[in-house]
Amino acid sequence: MLSTELLRYFVGVAESKSFRGAARRLNVSQPSLSRAVRSIELRLGTELLRRTTRNVELTEAGKAFLLGSRQILAKIDETEEATRLAAAGKLGVLRIGYIDEAFQGPLTQFVRRFCQTFPAVAVELIPAPTHEQVSALKRGTIDVGFLFGPVGGEMLRSHRVREECYVGVFRHDDELAKKPSVTLREFSSRPLVLGDPKIWTRFRAQLDEVFLNAGITPNIMFECAGTVGIFGIVGTGLACTISAESSAAFFCHSTQVARPISDIDIRLFTDAVWHRDNQNPCLTEFLEIMKQDAGIWHD
Repeated sequence: MLSTELLRYFVGVAESKSFRGAARRLNVSQPSLSRAVRSIELRLGTELLRRTTRNVELTEAGKAFLLGSRQILAKIDETEEATRLAAAGKLGVLRIGYIDEAFQGPLTQFVRRFCQTFPAVAVELIPAPTHEQVSALKRGTIDVGFLFGPVGGEMLRSHRVREECYVGVFRHDDELAKKPSVTLREFSSRPLVLGDPKIWTRFRAQLDEVFLNAGITPNIMFECAGTVGIFGIVGTGLACTISAESSAAFFCHSTQVARPISDIDIRLFTDAVWHRDNQNPCLTEFLEIMKQDAGIWHD
């Protein structure tokens, strides 16, 4: 097999059109270059250079070999550079899981800053509910997840990116929409649309606990897989909903109104979570960008 050193020697001689010039350029002795080129010719069984007293000229075989050698060396240089960039987290793939609510928070800012800083890194955005993201983090199929927190597990690390309140969301002509705030008790007789508990596992578990502690049995008429569907039902006037404040700010349109719920004192948390053993350098760089934001790191 021909080494890259032999290829570089041959290219140097071919481009310099002399052994003396190539020797100066490559900082090697002329005899070493002569032996290198001769060894290539012997291996290939053909003459690559015509030697004269003043210079050397490429044979037709030499022209073909020069073209191929340049391509091989360029590919090797490209591969070496790509490897260095990948090791530094400047090239590769970063897989980010997210819930809808995360995109109304700092996630968009983090992604924008990361893409501006590392334009050669491919960012994959993967929508998934909280419990699926936790499983994906443990399997290593995503690098970081933006989900409802907190999540347990000694192998997981997290960074809180948002704290927010629950709000009630109503059609604009609902009586409760006319009030500056509402109470949880006022939902007891109202039909509700909420997220499907198989998908909205963490959100529904927390909300169910809120109702239980208040001694209220909610009248859940509809369950939807996605946020758009929930707000669509509210827009029809068939039901109201209890939502994260950020979702209401993002999804409410002119026919919907969000109101604070005065007697819910618990907060909703959105956390960035990653596996402590994840060795992806792109993740390391992404976490550095998150560290620049004011937040509390949870180890």
